[in-house]
Amino acid sequence: SGATYFTGVIESPFIILFFYVLIFSPFFLSKRKIFLVVSFSIIGLGLVVDLTLYGWIPQIPGIRSHPSYVFPRLISYLFSFVVVTILSSVLAEQMKRATTELEKTKVRIKDYLGFFRNVLDGTPSGVIVASESGYLLFSNKSASEILEVDLKEGDFLLDKVPQFFQTVITRIGSKREEMETEISGKFKVLGFSVSPVVFEGTEALVIVFQDLTEVKAREEEMKLREWSAQLGEFAGSIAHEIRNPLATISGVLEYLQNHIEKEKRKEEARLVQQASQEAERIKKLISNFMYFARPPGEKEEVNLNALLKSLVEEFKNFFGVQIDYSGLDINGYIYREPFRHMIFNLLHNAVKFSEGRDVKLRLAKEGECVKIIVSDKGPGILPQEKERIFMPFYTTDRKGTGLGLAIVKKVVEMHSGNIVVKSEKGKGTSFEITLPLKK
Repeated sequence: SGATYFTGVIESPFIILFFYVLIFSPFFLSKRKIFLVVSFSIIGLGLVVDLTLYGWIPQIPGIRSHPSYVFPRLISYLFSFVVVTILSSVLAEQMKRATTELEKTKVRIKDYLGFFRNVLDGTPSGVIVASESGYLLFSNKSASEILEVDLKEGDFLLDKVPQFFQTVITRIGSKREEMETEISGKFKVLGFSVSPVVFEGTEALVIVFQDLTEVKAREEEMKLREWSAQLGEFAGSIAHEIRNPLATISGVLEYLQNHIEKEKRKEEARLVQQASQEAERIKKLISNFMYFARPPGEKEEVNLNALLKSLVEEFKNFFGVQIDYSGLDINGYIYREPFRHMIFNLLHNAVKFSEGRDVKLRLAKEGECVKIIVSDKGPGILPQEKERIFMPFYTTDRKGTGLGLAIVKKVVEMHSGNIVVKSEKGKGTSFEITLPLKK
C-alpha cells in the first residue's frame, strides 16, 4: 500500500503486486488465510485511495484524483482482486487434487512394480531384460540362481555369462529353443525364448529361460527303465538259450585241455586255454544279463559295515589294492548278493580308472536311509557322458561289456533308492547311493 501511495495511488504500477500475492497465496495458504489476504488487499488499496482523495494524507503532485476518475478504477481493481482470488483458489485446489492423485498413482505404480518383481522373483523361470549392446537392464532372482552368477543392473552380459548370451542373441524372435551349456563346471540343459521389446524408451531383448537339466534327466531315466525292462525280458530268454550249450562247450574244452596237457602239445593247449577264457567271459556276460531278468528274492537284515569290510579285504587280498574305508555299524534290509555285486562293480571301476590311487568307500546314516559313497581321483567323467553311463552296453573301455554301471543302477532301483554321480574332469568321480534301511 505504501509503494502504491508514493508511485501514483490508483495509477501506480505496483498495484500488480496485489495480483501476484492473490494469485500465489492459494497455493501455499489455507482458505482462512486466503480470505484475510484478499481482505487486507482490498482494505489497503481502498484506504490509500480514500485518504488521498479526501485529503487526509497529502496528495502526490501530478496525479489525477477526481472522484469520477478514481472510483470506477478502484471498484474494478477490488472486483478483480476477488475474481482473481476465486479463480486462483479453484486452480490451486485442482492442482492439489491432481498432485494427491499423482502421488497415489506413484505409490500404486511402485506397489505394482514391487508386486510384479516379487512375482518374477518367485517364478522358477529366469527373466533377463538386456539392451541390444548387451548391458543388463533387469533380471529376477531365478536368473541369478540358474546361471549361478550374481547379476546386477548395468552388468555387461558378455563378461558375466558369455556362452549363454552369445547363444541366445543368435535366436532373437524364437518361441522355444534348447541349449546345452557348462555353468560353474556343471553341465546344464536350458530352454529359452528371446523377444525384442521397448524398455524405458530403449530397444531391448527379453530372455525367458528355464533349467531343464532335471527334466531331461528324468526323461532319460524313464527311457533307461523302459530299456532295462525290455532288456530284462530279452536277457531272460537269450541267457537260457545260451547257458546250456555253453556248459557243454566248457565241459568239452576242459576235457580237451586235460587230454592235450597229458600229451604235452603246447600250441593246442594254448588255443584251448584261450577258448576256455572266452567261454568264461561269455558265462560272466550271461550272469550280468541275469541281473536284468531274475527276481531279486527276499530282503534280509545285513550288517552293512561287516559286508563292506569284507569287500575291502577282498580287494586287498586278491587285487593288492588298499581301499580307504570308514563306516558306522549299521544294519539294514537289502538284497544281499545284488547289493554286494553293486558295490563290487563300483569299487572295481574306481580301482581300474584311478589305477588304485586314493579310492575311498564311506558308509553313513541319513535319517531312515543309509548312504554309501565310492570315490576316486581318476580322470573323471565328461558332463555329456554322465547322462549315458548307466545305459546298458555304453562303455569307454574296449575290454568292458558296458553292463557294470547298468547293473548298479538296476540294483539301486531294486532297493527303491537313488544314485547321484559327481565328477570333474581331471579331479575324480564319486558315486553317492542312498537306500532305505527299512524292509
